[in-house]
Amino acid sequence: MWTVLRWRTIYVFIFAFAGIANLAPCCFAQTWTFTGTQACYHSHMPNAPAGLPDMVQCFGQGTLLSLTSPPAVDQSYQQYRSYEAGKQLGAGAGALMVVLVNAWEAHHQQVVIEAADTRKQIDSYLRANMALFDEDIAMLNQDVESERQLEKFDPDRRDKLVEIEKGRLDLIAKMVEQRENVRAYECKSVTGKQPRRDLHYALTAQGGAQWIYNSLREQLLKEWVVNRSLALVLSTHEGKEIADPPRTTAAYDNVCSQ
Repeated sequence: MWTVLRWRTIYVFIFAFAGIANLAPCCFAQTWTFTGTQACYHSHMPNAPAGLPDMVQCFGQGTLLSLTSPPAVDQSYQQYRSYEAGKQLGAGAGALMVVLVNAWEAHHQQVVIEAADTRKQIDSYLRANMALFDEDIAMLNQDVESERQLEKFDPDRRDKLVEIEKGRLDLIAKMVEQRENVRAYECKSVTGKQPRRDLHYALTAQGGAQWIYNSLREQLLKEWVVNRSLALVLSTHEGKEIADPPRTTAAYDNVCSQ
């Protein structure tokens, strides 16, 4: 018997920051159904011919759990990048990686900075970076709760889950500290404390606002894979609709006055 649980139709996060243009969204309906210990992914293009069946891919708990470890996700992501270059990724965790990366890309648009002034560009990246930090931290906190819930269903993994949970909490503390360091550094440029001759470096060099943005996006993508895999495996145990991922809705208008 199939239990049909809807994972909401995908939409894109809209960054309403001054100086940032959004790429056009590309959306398609996605549904997860759960039967036994499997999570099955259904996708359907909105303008597909009538009668065309959904694409269905099913993943067992073992496959889902394989992408709840950050090192495993790093390896699978590298394979995914090779797949994009034309190599065969295969089934199992590789196919799950494709599904989750596609979902993430539909949720998160690449921002395009329209402002010509370097200081305004840094301001736009600053606000985008704070949003990415906050979403990453929120997902890590959600991971901790998912890990605690999984302990009830998988006693044999309890020690490992406790170890993973501790790692998440340590990472949250580091992310909070890193967020404040980035905020303070980029605010120097935004508020005029950074000499204008140094602004280009503060924008484009390694450690600059644009470089941090690109690094955070890749980091957040990998965390999304872990977060959604944990939510899916938990739903196979509970038979409930999977928890929505955290969303960042703040405008970040007063970042430098915090």
